[in-house]
Amino acid sequence: MVQKISMGSQFRKVAKEQITIEINGVRRRISRWDAYVRQIYNMALSNNSGTARLLDQLRRQFPGDLLPGETVTFVISEDDAML
Repeated sequence: MVQKISMGSQFRKVAKEQITIEINGVRRRISRWDAYVRQIYNMALSNNSGTARLLDQLRRQFPGDLLPGETVTFVISEDDAML
């Protein structure tokens, strides 16, 4: 018997998998989800307006409190500011 797995279940399974990446010259094992979010942040900080909007959507979809002392920086283009 074949057990069906929901798309949400499959997504969470893959997102939790550990991968090895280099961060500031140090190899670390982090989840695929952490790597994805880091990549989105890096692209948004490089003035990529599409990923800046995606980052904002993710932030809104997964609300939470900041840790004490954490700062938040949003980079938007002039075109985005006109919306």
